[in-house]
Amino acid sequence: MLAIHKVPVEIMHEVREQAAFTCDIGSPPAVLAGRFPQHDFAHLPPQWWHGGIESAAETSERANAFRARMARRRDGATTLLVATGLSFKR
Repeated sequence: MLAIHKVPVEIMHEVREQAAFTCDIGSPPAVLAGRFPQHDFAHLPPQWWHGGIESAAETSERANAFRARMARRRDGATTLLVATGLSFKR
């Protein structure tokens, strides 16, 4: 749907599952690029997911980094965040 409407997509590694289970492990950027060639994954580190069980404090730190990044934006663009399984507290 996003490709049909030519909506710009920015992949942000800060927005991801809280690592707790084996299903919370991501795929390397090269694999993602092969599956989703319309998106840019080149900026992601080779292992962009957490290397074990992520604590609540680590998850909050990551969420705060995302919030700060979004607060610094001055382009006036509207942002749609698409994610699953996230529970960020204000």
